[in-house]
Amino acid sequence: DGKVPSAISRKPLLFQPQPWPLQLLSKDLKLAVTGFVYSERTAVIQMIRAVGASYTENMKPRNTHLICREAKGAKYEKAIEWRLHVVSIEWLYHVVQYGYGGKNGTEKTGCESEFSLRPETTTSDSGGDHQESQEVVETQFM
Repeated sequence: DGKVPSAISRKPLLFQPQPWPLQLLSKDLKLAVTGFVYSERTAVIQMIRAVGASYTENMKPRNTHLICREAKGAKYEKAIEWRLHVVSIEWLYHVVQYGYGGKNGTEKTGCESEFSLRPETTTSDSGGDHQESQEVVETQFM
């Protein structure tokens, strides 16, 4: 049904000291978020900035990732079209703990596939250059 497990169960990660150091991410990672509101959205944005990645309020083709609360909406659809990494909030929590490569990956390839919210596609459907369009998807608060 496109639902992602609630980030609420992981909020202690955002607000309490952890027994492991936060792993810093490259500022070349350009992250946008969708589906989070109020304090939850603020907490996710603060986490992104705290670990060194770039946060963009308005998603553009040059973004690298979209972190979704649910696999739906205008930003989600555009991120799929632009072939961005579309991941759950669990991806952010995982890379903050284990680094960009994740627990089982490498720093070069990342671990997005473990937390992907992309619909299943064939190899021929993936890839391509999402840089061609200069369209912007703006954040809308309700």
